[in-house]
Amino acid sequence: MSIHRLDVFLSSTGKDLEHHRAAIIKHLAGADAFHLVASESFGARGRGTVEACRARVAASHVLVGLIGHYRGWEPDGEADPRSITEMEYDWAGEATSNG
Repeated sequence: MSIHRLDVFLSSTGKDLEHHRAAIIKHLAGADAFHLVASESFGARGRGTVEACRARVAASHVLVGLIGHYRGWEPDGEADPRSITEMEYDWAGEATSNG
């Protein structure tokens, strides 16, 4: 019997939610029904960080947004200054409405 696994993208700021994020990673990583997509597994990235992140959000089935009090990293060169966490949320909404 084949088990279909859902790709789950974890989005959050890191420093303020480190312990909560670690708990979610531990829980999802141990579940057979889910494949966790988290920045901890991305490896080093250069200029293409935003594009790579957008592609991973779009390819995921579920976005888990862990939201706290901090905005997080704001990539340089964006016309509308948003944090990467805000962008991930918006991209997930776009993927839902497009597909």
